[in-house]
Amino acid sequence: NKMAEKVQYYLEQMVPELEDLERKEIFTKEEIKSIIKKRTAFEYALKRRPAQVIDFLKYIEYEMNLELLRKKRKERLTVTKFKGDIKLWLQYIDFAKNEGNNLFNIGLSYSVLQLHPTKPIFWIMASKYEFEVNANIMSARVFLQRGLRLNCDSHQLWHQYFKLELVYVEKIKVRRRILGISNNKDEEFNDHEDSQNFIKIADDDLLKANKLETEGLDRVQEINLDDDNLLFRGELSKVVYFNAIKAIPNDLSFRKEFVNICREFSDIKMVQEEIYESIRRDFKSNPEALSYVIERHVDNISDVHSIEFINSIKHCIDEYQEFIEKFPNYEMWYMYSKFLLKYLHMVSEPNLVSFLNKKLSKTYKNASRSNLASSSMYSDWINWILEKDGVKYEKIKGLLKNATDTWPNNSQLWEKRINVISYFDSNEESESIEELYKLSLKLNPASLILWVSYLSWIFKSINLKDIELENLLLNSISKISSLSQSTHNSKDDKDYQPNEIKDQITTKYLKWAVEKGGLEKARKVYMSLFNKTLPTLKFYQTCIEIEQEYLENSSTSASDPKAHLIWLFEQACGFEKAPIVFTVKLTFAENIQNDNFKESLTIKSLSDGKLLTHFQFNVRIGGIEEGKAFNHYKLFPRAIGQIIQSYNARELHLTFTQGRWNYEDWGYPIVPAAGIGVELWAWLWKDGKLDENWKSLTNALAGLFCASLNFIDDTITVQPKLSFRPEGPYNATELSARAELRYGSLPHENVCTENLTPWIKLLPCKSNSGVASLLNGHKLYDSNFHSMSIHVRPNSECSRKQLEIVQTVSTVVDPVRNSGKRDWSLNQIFGRRLSQACPLAEESKLEINLPEDGDYKLSPDADDVIRNTEGDTSKAVYNLKNVQSKTDVSMTWKEDLFEYNLNFEQPRVYAHRFFTGYGQERGGIKINIFNRSSNISVPIIYFDVIPWFLKLYLHTLKVQINGVEAQYNPIKDLYYQPAVDRSRPNVIEAELSLPPNSITTLSINFDKVFLKYTEHPPDANRGFDIGSAVISTKVESLDDYKYFHDIETRNCSENMPKTACHHFPIRIYTETLLVSLPTPDFSMPYNVITLTCTVIALFFGSMFNLMTRGFVALRPNEVNEDKVKVK
Repeated sequence: NKMAEKVQYYLEQMVPELEDLERKEIFTKEEIKSIIKKRTAFEYALKRRPAQVIDFLKYIEYEMNLELLRKKRKERLTVTKFKGDIKLWLQYIDFAKNEGNNLFNIGLSYSVLQLHPTKPIFWIMASKYEFEVNANIMSARVFLQRGLRLNCDSHQLWHQYFKLELVYVEKIKVRRRILGISNNKDEEFNDHEDSQNFIKIADDDLLKANKLETEGLDRVQEINLDDDNLLFRGELSKVVYFNAIKAIPNDLSFRKEFVNICREFSDIKMVQEEIYESIRRDFKSNPEALSYVIERHVDNISDVHSIEFINSIKHCIDEYQEFIEKFPNYEMWYMYSKFLLKYLHMVSEPNLVSFLNKKLSKTYKNASRSNLASSSMYSDWINWILEKDGVKYEKIKGLLKNATDTWPNNSQLWEKRINVISYFDSNEESESIEELYKLSLKLNPASLILWVSYLSWIFKSINLKDIELENLLLNSISKISSLSQSTHNSKDDKDYQPNEIKDQITTKYLKWAVEKGGLEKARKVYMSLFNKTLPTLKFYQTCIEIEQEYLENSSTSASDPKAHLIWLFEQACGFEKAPIVFTVKLTFAENIQNDNFKESLTIKSLSDGKLLTHFQFNVRIGGIEEGKAFNHYKLFPRAIGQIIQSYNARELHLTFTQGRWNYEDWGYPIVPAAGIGVELWAWLWKDGKLDENWKSLTNALAGLFCASLNFIDDTITVQPKLSFRPEGPYNATELSARAELRYGSLPHENVCTENLTPWIKLLPCKSNSGVASLLNGHKLYDSNFHSMSIHVRPNSECSRKQLEIVQTVSTVVDPVRNSGKRDWSLNQIFGRRLSQACPLAEESKLEINLPEDGDYKLSPDADDVIRNTEGDTSKAVYNLKNVQSKTDVSMTWKEDLFEYNLNFEQPRVYAHRFFTGYGQERGGIKINIFNRSSNISVPIIYFDVIPWFLKLYLHTLKVQINGVEAQYNPIKDLYYQPAVDRSRPNVIEAELSLPPNSITTLSINFDKVFLKYTEHPPDANRGFDIGSAVISTKVESLDDYKYFHDIETRNCSENMPKTACHHFPIRIYTETLLVSLPTPDFSMPYNVITLTCTVIALFFGSMFNLMTRGFVALRPNEVNEDKVKVK
């Protein structure tokens, strides 16, 4: 019927609302059904004929109650889900008050106080509600007392409790005044409500209060309200105050706030005096506290021309002089002078002004005469004299000299002295001002105030020529760059800001250079500054602003400034705050190439006649956003990209090495050569499953490169703390905080063509063209040394991030071995000729380092010969983009036989490691670290991983220098991780400094562990391999940039300043070691088995014979009837 259809229609309109209530868990499913049932009944009742008013009223009442319940549950859900959000609770309380709810009366106060008992604001709100709304002083006190028991050191609670007692007394006073009751004792005044409102501890919990507070509360209870004089004198508030200062005894500002509260009320002078007296008593040697007590006489006097004010000033002066005699110190004299100066500026009556002037002058002179005038006092003294009319220059000049002589390290006094001299004596010679600046900066070398003033002076000086000004600026930069925050005695000194000073000088220098010589001059300046000082973010920002301004205003090609801008922006992005500073998008950002591929081959003759060949392939992609997947694999290998994204790898370094790099004969490799075998280390983001990602990463790489990387388990994996820092031009500190390092190596892994083939497939052109076409596995693995590596690392921390993969192959071949001569050709070395460049390569070249001496011929002629400006070396460069057909490059020598050079220059730092001791039970490890520099101490980091089956003893660690026990400990920092059997290895990391021309020896002893026979490999008698130790340092630490020219050119971009390349890490790997452990006699089990089998066979045969044979009785024959024949 129609009525049912209408009811059904109305109910269907309610469905979205009810579903929303159920989804938000405001009502349960059963409650929703009940609501539908109720509403259905009400709807049918309303549709009856005739309709009854009572049905409408019942329906309205039901909906009102339902809405009220919905609101309450929604509020409860809010504070239930976010119980710890204080702001949310406060908003909830404000909302309830605005809605007119009796907030604390319905139990909310107890709920919030149970959740947040250590938040004073809620105790105060509960107490305030009880006092102001419910007019219940007892409950208000109880709330504050409970709050103080849990938060006895809360300033806010003690102040509110003190204020509550004063407000309560003030309320009684007003009530008595309205009723016309005098303040004397009145028998009729016996308010039953108030008589019950003294501090009474209602709960048993409160009776167990701490002794300090209980004593005070008992004193309050002993006071009878009928004793009006005690009540109105503020005895209750005094008790609260004295208990407060017992709980918080040594806080002057805490006590000052009690005085400020007292000033809001009338007729409580006695309470204030008690507070002042307690401050005087408890802080009798504190100048600030004594000054506060002394100045109480004038604090409440607003009329500075009244007799009362004059008398109060005299009282203050008398008390100041009294305390100065008792406690003569800098602070007391300064407080006194500051007090006189303050009121001198406030008064205008001539006699009083004259009086205060005389007192102030006398105070300054007496303090100076007593050598108790502080630097602040001298500053006020100088300002006071300058404010007076008719100042004599000689007088102020003498005062300034006296001030700077007394406080030579106060830059503000020096600035005042220079400014006053410059202002008063316009004829003062500039040499005199310059001498003052030199003297002040010598005494205050890192004062920002003085440097800013000095810079302003030299730029305004009209007597300086451009060359003189530039020399002054360079000298200033040199001085400030030598400062270090760690060498400053007072690190809290706000004026000590060497970086700010550097920014000021370099910014002004760059802007001056632009004015004088334009962009070219500015570029020369900032490129030279990169080599002389460590740049700051402000410096990069200034350089970028100059380049951008030129780019916007230049009508010529913008390629040059763009290249500089890109490099500057990438370098600036290494700072943590750089993304905030550079919020404006670069106008050239869209033109930056996202993909970039370069390939090169470097050939270098070594001192022993061998030949180093180094292949390097760089692929760089841009536009990578952190936290988002990238699918741009035009040049970047997809296999590597998916691995680093799947397992949250920030950096990845994998190296396959066969043979040991001979540092003494070959110097340092172009890229760090790892130890023998496989080395893997990676920085992984901290995402809650880092160890799981590391394990998955090793498994994925094992499958990709056909290697045994999956054997890098917990017994091999370590977390270096000092070595293997993040590489690449980005914020390494930020990475260390958000990521963790994992390291593992397999020294017994053999490298073969199965590893090389997947490695080549990662290249954009594979081995079809370019220098990769020379990668012949048979020839590579026939070399004395070969190393193959992959390095994946980010290149920036800015909005347009870049990701770079560097693939390298290094080999050392011996052309002398076959013919006795150094002649070589590409066909001889690799068995192949050079083909044309890879079409996808932006740059493809062959570089040959030319020997410094000798008669040789290079064929064909190189496209270019580049000479190293810092030394005598040079290199021939072939641009493979010009090669149209297969080409063979060769070098021939006009000599019959090669003669080894025995006087070649060895590298400054190298190391050797070996075992000591003998036997199968114990032994030791020694490492000799050589520093061949005659005058430079080299800081290094020693890193060594020893397997768990060698138990190291840290107390046996010894350091010797040149064979003698070190007189001092050269180890600056040491990290040691002891091994856990079958779980993790030993790790030693030590930061130490190698003295010049020395051999530093580190040694440590160990015991060998007996392994289970199942833990031995098949070739058990061969022994176990111990991975190489690693010595880490930096190019800049070795201080020989000529020696590392090849390393810098291969690992730095063309536009990058040399100082940026000097931070490149140098890692030196020692020999791998072979340790023999006690080996069980594996023949014994076979002997036991053979013997056992023999015994069993004999026993089994006999028993089997007995058990299978039968004994049968036969008839006796005629010859021998008694014998029985056994058949």
